[in-house]
Amino acid sequence: MSEKIAQRSVDAAPPQPDLLKEQTFTAAEDEGAAAAQVGPAPRSLAPLPGVSRQQTLSVGIFPGPNDRLLLASAWQEAADAPRHEFTWLPRSLLQQAAGNLLPFFVQTRQTDGLPAAPPWPQEARRASLQALLQEHDGELAPLLQLLAAALDERRLLLEGQARNTRSRIAVVQGLMALLPASARPLLGFASNVNEVSEDAPAILFSDADLDSSRWRAGDEMALPSLPGGHFVALLAQWWVGDLPRLLEAIDALGALAAGSELAAGLDQLAQQHLLGQRIESGQEIPSTELKALLGSGQPVAPALLPVVLERLLRDALDKRDSDAALLVAQQMDADPALDAELGAALAASLQQRPDAVYVFARARLAAAGDVKDSWCLRLQAAALCSLQIAICEADAATVVNWLRLIALEPDHYSLAEILKEGLLAVRERAHSDGELGLQLLELAVRHAPAVLDELLADADLLATLPDNVGLVLRDHTGDPLMTLQRRGPEFFLVAIARATQARVAGAISSAVLEQTWLLYRGEHSSALPAHFQPQAIVDAWLEEGSQWMPASALGNIASLLLTDRRDALFIDFAVRLAEQDLLAGALPDAAHRSQRSSADIVKVFGQLPADLSQEIIADSCLALLRMRAWRSEALPAGEMLARLLQQHDALRLGDEALWHLLEFASETRSEMVAHAAARRLFRARCTAAPDAQLAVVLLRLQESLAWSSDLQLQLTTWWRAWARTQGTAVLSRVDDSLAASRPLAHKREVVQTILAFRRMLGTRNMSEFAGAIDDVYDLLQHLSAAFDPRNHQLVGFDDATIRAELDAQSSELSQNARVVLAHNLRELALLIGSMGDLRSRNTLVRQHIERQILTGEHAPESAVDALKWVAAWLEH
Repeated sequence: MSEKIAQRSVDAAPPQPDLLKEQTFTAAEDEGAAAAQVGPAPRSLAPLPGVSRQQTLSVGIFPGPNDRLLLASAWQEAADAPRHEFTWLPRSLLQQAAGNLLPFFVQTRQTDGLPAAPPWPQEARRASLQALLQEHDGELAPLLQLLAAALDERRLLLEGQARNTRSRIAVVQGLMALLPASARPLLGFASNVNEVSEDAPAILFSDADLDSSRWRAGDEMALPSLPGGHFVALLAQWWVGDLPRLLEAIDALGALAAGSELAAGLDQLAQQHLLGQRIESGQEIPSTELKALLGSGQPVAPALLPVVLERLLRDALDKRDSDAALLVAQQMDADPALDAELGAALAASLQQRPDAVYVFARARLAAAGDVKDSWCLRLQAAALCSLQIAICEADAATVVNWLRLIALEPDHYSLAEILKEGLLAVRERAHSDGELGLQLLELAVRHAPAVLDELLADADLLATLPDNVGLVLRDHTGDPLMTLQRRGPEFFLVAIARATQARVAGAISSAVLEQTWLLYRGEHSSALPAHFQPQAIVDAWLEEGSQWMPASALGNIASLLLTDRRDALFIDFAVRLAEQDLLAGALPDAAHRSQRSSADIVKVFGQLPADLSQEIIADSCLALLRMRAWRSEALPAGEMLARLLQQHDALRLGDEALWHLLEFASETRSEMVAHAAARRLFRARCTAAPDAQLAVVLLRLQESLAWSSDLQLQLTTWWRAWARTQGTAVLSRVDDSLAASRPLAHKREVVQTILAFRRMLGTRNMSEFAGAIDDVYDLLQHLSAAFDPRNHQLVGFDDATIRAELDAQSSELSQNARVVLAHNLRELALLIGSMGDLRSRNTLVRQHIERQILTGEHAPESAVDALKWVAAWLEH
């Protein structure tokens, strides 16, 4: 063994593979490390009796992990404690030595590593076995018993052997000589142990009296029932006293399969040899044995392999044996020459039994992880031949079975074109066989969509289709839902797509529409052509359905669009419905049935084109409010309706709807909705034609808006603006109608104020009124200056003088004018006095009344107060 191949340590774990430095220490120094790394079996190796290393040396080869073996040594010098040395070896080194063990133990303590062991010379092997035979008087049977015990699960324990390691290694080598070279490294041993553990090697030597279930020399064993027994029995059969001949026969068995257990691998070699003898002798071998031979992993003799494959190929074709086919195909893949030879045999079988070739090729493709072109071509050829024979000679059931088999194969087998040709070839037979036609359509729908349109275009084929399927596909009647239930979604979609293309409204019921929508929403996946897919069907409904589908179906579509939140599609669909004057009937119901929130619905309504009739949207909002029982959740719809009423005076809503809207606004405390509804009601019921019911309507409006001071103020504003536009006669009647309603007192005040103002002006305009006031003021000022007391002193009054003055001016007045003037002066005096008496005065409760009137804090209560209030307003 060369340097840095072996790895050594003393009672310690083997170093990592890249650390090949030798380590040496005793078990006493680090027993814990030894126990943890090499296990109990190697540490059971015990030195032999003696006083020197040479006398006490004990060795062994133990199984290890990762395709390595543990070379172990134990010895004792003088009174020192026993010492152990462990060396990890690659299994390949022992395989190379092939039983040549001594070089591994001669220089185990050399610091330059273990020497490489050359292969065991044939002469040394024969000599080793010859020496062991001589110890047993030339009898091979005892050696075979020892070998069988070592191969068995119980294994072998040898006691009382010569107490030196070289002799015990010679026993092991003698037994190894009976094994093929590849099997010898698997026969582990230990030359002296003081205990037996479960992971101990096959052969143990011991000088101690150990309690063990292992076989011992002299035990009787039944062969070949033991593991490895077939191999041992074969050796016994070969033994005729000729040692070279025996060794030659052992070597001719070949090598063990990689990774096989020793006993099982030897038995497989023996059984293969016996099977080869039977085949060579012309015996009929059961296919189970031939399959076991190829499936064992053991190399088959080159001379035997063609015979085995020829027989398995025959069984695979005769019995449709997929297992046999796979084993043969694996050998064909491994050997191009075999592939060519056996491939020719398969091609020759196509004419007589293509179905058998199909099973053969399919077994190979199904088991392989790859897709080999040559096997795909063989499968395609077998499928084509089988289908041709079935179409020409077999009944319809057989033909359909072949078509279905081909259809169900994986795509990478590339049988789609064959299936297509087969369906078209069988079509003519379906003209008189409706059930066959139905099965052809089912296969095309699911597996060969490329020919579906061609089959559906065949009127003779459709004419023979049975029962409901024929009605659905041919006449667009029948029950598509039954087709869905019995034939699956693909068949259903084909039927609905054809009815849609034909614009047969009766075929698209609500249930059919909903089922199609479920497939559309679920993004149903199938191999159908694009025009049969749910997407294409729904697109056709959305784009052209408004031209031929019934209103109920269109409403369902609109509802489904909203329900699934496909708002962009809904907007486009709504425009198409509007073009056909169908939107008004569909929109409210669709919005309500979608079960979306009113806020969502209003957002969608808001996305409708501006040129769309606003009356439709307003009616839809009102309908949605009704459908949702005027619940507060519907407030967004109410607000949208209010905005529309404010923006579009031409929109008309009935009084009942407006009163409902006003009540809804009160419940939801929506001033915007209340404003719009109240304004419309005020204009329609209070101002258009005021009558005896005006007070009732006005009172109802006022009570409906009582919850909002802003809205009450707005109502008063509307009322004041309207009243100012009315004539005096109308206002007088309104004043009379409001007289009995105390809650409307302020509304009546508005009317009375307008009437009072107009009476004040009379027929004058404001300019004329200002002139008249100026004259009155001038007159009254002169009267006051003439007769009112000054500085609390009375003015003297002489009646004779006044009469004289009046008489002097009397010539300017007629007698009638004198009478009128006298009357007016008397009434003016009385009026001035009355006005003065009625004016507001300071009281304990209302002080500074003058200032309050002038600042507008106190309303006028008389003509004098009114004059002051108007004067203050005009000044400011």
